Amino acid sequence: MKKNENSFFTVKRVIAIIVIVLVAIFAFQNLNTAELSLLFFSIKVPLILLILIMLALGVFVGWTFERSDFDKLVVNLEDETRKELSDLQAQLKANKEAKELKDKTKSAEDKAEEVKEAAKEKANDAVDATKEVADKATDKVDDISDDVKDKASDVKDAANETAENVQDKASDVISED
Repeated sequence: MKKNENSFFTVKRVIAIIVIVLVAIFAFQNLNTAELSLLFFSIKVPLILLILIMLALGVFVGWTFERSDFDKLVVNLEDETRKELSDLQAQLKANKEAKELKDKTKSAEDKAEEVKEAAKEKANDAVDATKEVADKATDKVDDISDDVKDKASDVKDAANETAENVQDKASDVISED
């Protein structure tokens, strides 16, 4: 069915007529008075008049604000919300990167501590190995020194024996002459 734009009875107008009829029924069913207070003033007003005044104020406010004003307001709010969302996403990304960097730093610190401990162990092992080699070298030098002393003592003994033999032979030769 084709929509007739020139028709008086649009959806908006039908809803407005229904609301006006309901408000009129509501107003005529409430004919008693009500006390209205504003700052320092207080007056008694028929409830029907108060309802009709509120309806008129609502129509006036709706009439003063055009649809484009509401659209602009909605667009401005959407733009602000998008900007805030973008800022929050950037902040979230920065926080995530900072956490990752913190985790990497902690991991690097842990690795550095492990390397430090391993280096300390290797250094201690090297010192122990050096001490062991030095002890073995000292023992070897002591063994060689003892051997040299023994050989020197043997040579001395042999030299003394030879000297005694030479003296004995020299005495024999001198006595023969």
